[in-house]
Amino acid sequence: MYTKMAVVFATLGILLAGISANSHAELDYQFTPYLWAANLDGTTTVAGQEVDFKADFGDLISFVDAGLAARFEAKSG
Repeated sequence: MYTKMAVVFATLGILLAGISANSHAELDYQFTPYLWAANLDGTTTVAGQEVDFKADFGDLISFVDAGLAARFEAKSG
């Protein structure tokens, strides 16, 4: 998993170096990382039986292997 992330970041770095090296116009860069944090708390009914449930963020994130959300933008001029 870490190898895949390293390849992605290395590729991004190479692309950015190529853009800035080949461009005579000034570029504006914007990077926005996103963070997700949620919990669940409520009541559900299945086949006429009502059940309370609660799952904290730590409970939910323990089932996730990896996750990343971000937006990168480069504008000229």
